[in-house]
Amino acid sequence: MSYFGSTPTEIAFNVAVHIIGIVAFALIIRLISKYDGPDMRTWRIMFYAMIVFIIKKIVGGLAGTGIIYVPSTLFNVVIISMFIYALLVELDYRKNQAGLDDLSSINDTLERINKEL
Repeated sequence: MSYFGSTPTEIAFNVAVHIIGIVAFALIIRLISKYDGPDMRTWRIMFYAMIVFIIKKIVGGLAGTGIIYVPSTLFNVVIISMFIYALLVELDYRKNQAGLDDLSSINDTLERINKEL
């Protein structure tokens, strides 16, 4: 008998529970930290993506026991979409922080640099 169980169902359930435990530990560490930056939207989106990941693992554990079945690709698309959105939000924040509010200011900056050269 192995550590995770003897049948594929036990193995799937135990692995899912272990992964959920690791993710829950990471979330607790994240919530305990005192980081309060000027823009927390990116971290909130990533936190929601972690919650979707936990739900995915719970559903995966239940699917291993045969109780429920939901395609994991649905969760994967949601998680990847949230990460892409978080990257775009962070890019927008960095762009606004640098004073590059729109494309015209970028073009003005490039023209000024070209004139100086």
